[in-house]
Amino acid sequence: MIYILYICKKIIMRTQVKTASIQKIINIDQDTKTALTHQAVGYGLSLKAYIEQILHNVAIMEEDAFLEKILMADNNDSDNHVLNVKEKAAFEKKLLASL
Repeated sequence: MIYILYICKKIIMRTQVKTASIQKIINIDQDTKTALTHQAVGYGLSLKAYIEQILHNVAIMEEDAFLEKILMADNNDSDNHVLNVKEKAAFEKKLLASL
């Protein structure tokens, strides 16, 4: 029972943590605003929340594609093996340098 309460408390604490955000002013034309507003209403969101969700999803997809590109650049189909310590360090250095 105590363990379940502990887990519930951790879940509640995670949902209460706010991530840092920044505010930016963007300029969009009226047709774009109208189209996005209609789409947002279809999802039950405000225009602001819908645009934030779109930008977040695009950023995540781009980051995943970028990491996949880095991983695939050094990987040949005929060369599938576990990295040794030196190869792992070199890969991590290359990955950090690209960020």
